[in-house]
Amino acid sequence: MGQATITRASTEDAQRLTRLCHVSSSYQGVYAEAISRVELTPAYITQHLVFLAAGQDAHLLGFYSLIRDPPELDMLFVADEAQGRGGRSSTCGSHD
Repeated sequence: MGQATITRASTEDAQRLTRLCHVSSSYQGVYAEAISRVELTPAYITQHLVFLAAGQDAHLLGFYSLIRDPPELDMLFVADEAQGRGGRSSTCGSHD
């Protein structure tokens, strides 16, 4: 799979993160309707801790978001083509 880099998402990433949610084959059937309404807005990215994983070619491999208060994992999505491929991030962003 090659190396991946995890970085803090910016407000400019909002559309591509939302698109990843909508095309995910992991959420079909019962969950499809709920996922179709998911939208990561620039405001959401500013308010919460959102990190993305990108391949060497800057291709989006996935993302996760953490709510600050109360602290909890809110979303976690992995691109279909990256699922089950293993590997670890070569660079991790700081979680401030």
